[in-house]
Amino acid sequence: MLLDPKVLECMYFKAKSSSEDKRTVVNYEFDLYLDGNREINIDGADYPNTEHCLIFRKPGQITSGTGNYNMYILTLDFSGSVSNDKTLCFFG
Repeated sequence: MLLDPKVLECMYFKAKSSSEDKRTVVNYEFDLYLDGNREINIDGADYPNTEHCLIFRKPGQITSGTGNYNMYILTLDFSGSVSNDKTLCFFG
């Protein structure tokens, strides 16, 4: 089986004070935290995130989070049902 991931989102994100409501993860998500402090909840377990922390989430997981942070976000699709024109990339 050949993997052909599609990049759906790759961006830099900065939050001074953020609270994310619970949501169900749809794609594969990678968050690389550059600095700040954030607590993220994945499937009922709390994970504190600090500088240089990498978080991975997969489809079906329930997640939410709060905190102040700077991070890079990478979201991938492995289903093959997404075309290349759906990609969002921004680094600011």
